[in-house]
Amino acid sequence: MIILVLIGFFIPNIQSKTPEINDKLNFKLNDYNPIYNGSTNSKNKSLYLAFDEGYENGYTDQILDVLKEKNVKAIFFVTSHYVCYSPDTVKRMVAEVHVVANHTKHHYSMPSITYSPDVFNKELRDVEDKFKELTGKDIPKFFRPPMGKYSEQSLAMTKDRLSNVF
Repeated sequence: MIILVLIGFFIPNIQSKTPEINDKLNFKLNDYNPIYNGSTNSKNKSLYLAFDEGYENGYTDQILDVLKEKNVKAIFFVTSHYVCYSPDTVKRMVAEVHVVANHTKHHYSMPSITYSPDVFNKELRDVEDKFKELTGKDIPKFFRPPMGKYSEQSLAMTKDRLSNVF
């Protein structure tokens, strides 16, 4: 199964409650394997720490230090640029058993490039290739669309691309 980690399809609130899902879509989001919230079992509370694009301001090693100290795991969505220019940090993420996942080559809005399957697929493939070259491993099957932007077509193309890769 491919898991699409989405941000931007939920409705935030200021009451410290679990955000509600946006049900105003004209398609079934569940057809694309989204995750936005884990188990809601009151006995087993969980928090998902996910970092993308914003962590590229030079704080990643400090973030990793705190995660290691507290024995907490996170998921880092990386671009090709980050894999190339911070290879030691990406290797550290992997060595410390964090999930490193795909956030595209150029950080384009994915709906804006659905006109070309080649361009669209290259955005995902480039990160896959660079991660494999660096670590010798396949990148985990998680993806977060840049800027949280998606369309039904971009979700379908992502699911198809990732399903055919692994």
